[in-house]
Amino acid sequence: MTNHPNRKRDEENEPTIEEMVAEAVEPLAAELREKLTPAHGNGIAPGLRANAAKMLGQAIAATLAESLSESLPQAMYSALAAQRPPCATCVIQRVTWENLHRAEMDAAMAAAAQAGGQDIAPFLPPGLRPGEQGGIPNVTQSITAFQGTELCVAHLGDAAGIRPGKSPLLVATATVPGKLTG
Repeated sequence: MTNHPNRKRDEENEPTIEEMVAEAVEPLAAELREKLTPAHGNGIAPGLRANAAKMLGQAIAATLAESLSESLPQAMYSALAAQRPPCATCVIQRVTWENLHRAEMDAAMAAAAQAGGQDIAPFLPPGLRPGEQGGIPNVTQSITAFQGTELCVAHLGDAAGIRPGKSPLLVATATVPGKLTG
């Protein structure tokens, strides 16, 4: 399977999730059918119907748990890592900057809309463009929470009172069960 947005899945080589579940469950379903079918072969014996659905559900859950036990931790780790919120300090700086430069922002948004563009940066006055001294601040994705505040790399040191060359940066690590890779 690929994550490339322009590549289509090879249907012959990569089964869908539904096909994988059906393939994993079929041996259990066949075993249940064999155990629950009366000698005359007309479906599930009346006395066993109440438990049949429960038994099938338990078998499916066990099979899925076994097959997902290795891939699920990695998928959850990737999903959570991709969902980090923005840095709180970056957001505050951006909102403060936008409030100070509301007239320029409004003019840039109007010019961008008239030009059919989505990015307002080229329409801001030269001194207010990204990367300029006093320009629009970037909002960066956070990497961690420190004392309840989401922070990016640039603002973590300030919040923690770490000064380059003056304070040691200690990083606590922990192992997480499963096969996790960054």
